[in-house]
Amino acid sequence: MQTLVKSKGKSPRIKRTALIKIFSAFVVAIFIITPSLLHYYAGIGVSPILTGSMRPYVQPGDVLVTKSTKASEVKVGDVVALVSQETGIFYAHRVIDIRDINGTLRMVTKGDANAAADLSPYMASPNAIVPRNIGRVIWLGYPLVYLTSIQGRQASLSLIVTANVIALLLFLFREKIKEISERAYHLYRDLYVEAQLARAEKEREARVFRELFNEERDSQKELEHRSNIYKDLFLQSQEEKQVNEAEIAQLMQEMNEQQPKKENK
Repeated sequence: MQTLVKSKGKSPRIKRTALIKIFSAFVVAIFIITPSLLHYYAGIGVSPILTGSMRPYVQPGDVLVTKSTKASEVKVGDVVALVSQETGIFYAHRVIDIRDINGTLRMVTKGDANAAADLSPYMASPNAIVPRNIGRVIWLGYPLVYLTSIQGRQASLSLIVTANVIALLLFLFREKIKEISERAYHLYRDLYVEAQLARAEKEREARVFRELFNEERDSQKELEHRSNIYKDLFLQSQEEKQVNEAEIAQLMQEMNEQQPKKENK
C-alpha cells in the first residue's frame, strides 16, 4: 500500500488548517493586545466584580469599564476601582466624601450594599491616576468569579495537574507519537490515493456505460428511422396498387360496355 505521491502544492485541507490557525492567532492577539492598547493610549480598563458589595448597581460577574482620571477630577458619587493601600485587595466602591488634607485628597468609599463606609479612606495626590467607572458589561466576569471560588480553584488546580501530566507523557513518548503520527499520515495518504483511483475508475466505467447507452439509443433511433421509411414505402405501394386496381376495373367496365355494341352491329 506504500504509494508515492508527489503533490504539486499544498492540499486544500492543509491550507484551510493554516488559515484557521492564523485567524485564531489573530483573534487571540486582538483579545490580548486590545485591552493593553486601550489602557496605554486611552486609559480605558476593565475591573471584574467578584462580590455583591455594589448591588444593585452591579452584580458579581459583571465588569466595570474604567477610565484613568486624575484624583482631582473625581467627584462624590463616582464609582472608582482601587487597590487598598493597607491590604492590597482590589475593590470597586462609590465615593461618598472627598476632603483636601494638606494637599492630599482623602476619599471615603462605600459599597452600595454595605451598611458602613470602608474603614480605610483612600489617600491620593491631586495628580494621581484613579480608575473611574464609565460603564459596565454584565456577565462578562463570571469565569473569573468561578475561578476565585473554592470549586473554581480546585478545578483550576486539577486542570493544571492534568495538563502537566499530559505534557510530561507527550515529552516522554514524543518519538513514539511522532512515529505513529507519520505512520498514520502515510496510511491516510495511501487510503486517499486509493480512494481517488477508485473514484477515477468509477468515473471511467460510468463514462463507458454512458457511451454504450448513447450508442444503443442512436441505434434505436436509426432503426425507427428505417422502419418509418419502409412503412412509407409500403403505404406508397399500397396506394399505387389501389390506383392500378381502380384503373383495371375501369378498363374492364369500359370493355364490357363496348362488347354489346359490337354484337348489335
